[in-house]
Amino acid sequence: MVITSGFWKFRWLGNQPFRDLYPNLFTKEVQPNVMIIDRISGFEWINHLSNSEIQQATNLSELLVGISLHPVNPDKWRWTPDSTGLFSVKPCYNVLLEKRHSEVLDPNLLTPIRQLWRNDIPSKVLCFGWRLLLKRLPTRTALNHRGQHVETIGGGVFNVMWRREMMKEFNMLKLHKGGRVALLHLRSQA
Repeated sequence: MVITSGFWKFRWLGNQPFRDLYPNLFTKEVQPNVMIIDRISGFEWINHLSNSEIQQATNLSELLVGISLHPVNPDKWRWTPDSTGLFSVKPCYNVLLEKRHSEVLDPNLLTPIRQLWRNDIPSKVLCFGWRLLLKRLPTRTALNHRGQHVETIGGGVFNVMWRREMMKEFNMLKLHKGGRVALLHLRSQA
């Protein structure tokens, strides 16, 4: 059992930290960074609790009944996706695979994407080209479509600066095809 971890801020009993489960009690806590061992025996509040907060404190106290602390055992982090409790890359990779959202790509895009990642160019240019091919650039239209409304800053100055920066990066993008180097140029639509 953890002892020196934060009582309110760490997820040590259940699926959420107590500050999320009992936000009103957390705001009235004398020591927000108090350790678990210091709160098992009792609570200290800044102000008197309301009736609903007293009920919440009672519920919290009932959760703590039966908790036994072992000060001899050191605190440990446990990686719950793996049965051993130890972190390793393979279980982490498997968790990510389970949660991934896969989409079917146009077969005509697969070759350019593969060629793009085989080039020796800066990674930010690779990412830009990849997002460009997948039509995932954060343009104003795309952001508005996702419900993220973009304000024009300084009468359009931000938009012009963004386009210039993207043009610089895009002009550096090189795709190797059949031994030839083809430079892709972005034309300004200003």
